[in-house]
Amino acid sequence: MRIDDVFPASPSIEDKLLDKHDVTMDEVGEVLCGTPHLRRAGKDRYGDMRYGAVGRTHAGRWLTVFFVARGPGAAAVLTARDSSTAEKALAGR
Repeated sequence: MRIDDVFPASPSIEDKLLDKHDVTMDEVGEVLCGTPHLRRAGKDRYGDMRYGAVGRTHAGRWLTVFFVARGPGAAAVLTARDSSTAEKALAGR
């Protein structure tokens, strides 16, 4: 899955990412538009498939990003946070 367009799933997501997890949308874009390790994370309440992506930013920070695909190459970001040790290992650290 190639992702070129990254945007918050709702207006409050961007603020939540910054306040709660200290993650910017620019960092999320770096992970998703790079070569992250992707996995399916189940369906949301609307029946849309959720995905988890683990990857590195340009600065070397490991992030785990959850998103819903919105058309070819587009991702609506649900949340993002620092990756755990297990997630990094899964991604082939």
